[in-house]
Amino acid sequence: MLKVIILTVETRLGNRVSLTEERWNHIVSRHPEMAGYLEQVKYTLETPDCVLFNNESYLYHKKLKDYLIVAVDGNQKFIITAFISDTMKKGDIIWKA
Repeated sequence: MLKVIILTVETRLGNRVSLTEERWNHIVSRHPEMAGYLEQVKYTLETPDCVLFNNESYLYHKKLKDYLIVAVDGNQKFIITAFISDTMKKGDIIWKA
């Protein structure tokens, strides 16, 4: 099956990260509140408040009303998931604004 890429972003860490249509559908099915947040996902990767490394993934955090967290795979190529949380996740700080 051909993976359709719906978003490619250069992250604050200087990597080109992609989001596939399949992954976005997965995110929205598990986190329906994310349906209107595609632009905010891009913004979070470009201008995070901080980036943590946790369990083989990079967690980009952006404080909106709550935290928008975008998880990127350890090779920094693809978005794994994105969700809203009232707290930051734990991990090693890689970058902080």
